[in-house]
Amino acid sequence: MNGFIKWTVLFRIEYPFGLIRYAASVFYASRFFNLQLCL
Repeated sequence: MNGFIKWTVLFRIEYPFGLIRYAASVFYASRFFNLQLCL
């Protein structure tokens, strides 16, 4: 049970940052793609 609580806490801490990181990478990739299209 202790390991489960630890995993849940880690998941709650890491999950929002993972979402932000994912959104940022998608955003930068789309910007880069748009730049490539403009050139």
